[in-house]
Amino acid sequence: MAKIPLSVIIPTYNRVELLKKCLHSLFNQTLPKHQYEIIIIDDGSTDNTQKILYQTAAEAPVSFKFFKHENKGPGAARNVGIKEAQGEIVFFTGDDIIATENLLKEHLDFHKKYHDVAVLGRIKWHPDIDVTDFMKYIMISGYQFGYEKIKDPMDLSYGYFYTSNISLPKSWFDRAGYFDEDFPYASFEDIELGYRMEKKGLRIIYNKGALAYHMHIVDLESFCERQRKAGESGYIFYLKHPEIASTIGVGRSRLERNLRILFFRILSTIFKLVRFRKGYYSSQLLYFYSLGVKQRCLISPGNPGVK
Repeated sequence: MAKIPLSVIIPTYNRVELLKKCLHSLFNQTLPKHQYEIIIIDDGSTDNTQKILYQTAAEAPVSFKFFKHENKGPGAARNVGIKEAQGEIVFFTGDDIIATENLLKEHLDFHKKYHDVAVLGRIKWHPDIDVTDFMKYIMISGYQFGYEKIKDPMDLSYGYFYTSNISLPKSWFDRAGYFDEDFPYASFEDIELGYRMEKKGLRIIYNKGALAYHMHIVDLESFCERQRKAGESGYIFYLKHPEIASTIGVGRSRLERNLRILFFRILSTIFKLVRFRKGYYSSQLLYFYSLGVKQRCLISPGNPGVK
């Protein structure tokens, strides 16, 4: 089968209403419809995602495929999409991401100009949602995305391998492998792949014009749980690549991990008392991340394959 320029790969899990909005934005791109396909991988949803996908497949204005498997996490779901993709370039996004009409064209244009690279697009909060101070904080500080910290848009580190808006040649998966399916959550599974690809020579560049919107309201409580899961994933990352322990704040010894938990717990209490909101946010998120690291260490102290 002849390849097409671009394959869009989207894992989804129990977000059917958001998925419909995501797909609507992707069906209305300035990129000609014969130049891209959309592949959805249902990661074991229990809502009516399958019903909507069957309906969508019958009406989609572009090449559209969908698959379903038991819940294994977004990395495993994306691997299915990669193997089924016919595109020379694969583009990853999320089921809660709403594309601007030029998004796919911006990605392809950069790949025509810069060869054999990964292209990172920009994510902003969707204009239809009320953005709280906390949501502004996690976007600017880098807890959600680190766009504000980009210094050289032509040379980004593996830490910017954000699968909500990134594209790269499919051939890179033959060189560096696929997403590691030991990661159970939507955390670090993309960064770990970016790390392996960087070691093989992949360069990530930033296209600010490839804009998409994140339509997902979060608060401190829900994001703390996300950080706890990120801590678990961070420990799995550490077991596979011990050299990055300090980079991702894991800590090599039990004492160091326990001290981090205690330190951030005390710090968050102090910041709460003095009403320093940003300090409280940061220390709370670091506390829950450190807690997740410890919890995963107790589950799989030395075996990265244990879930």
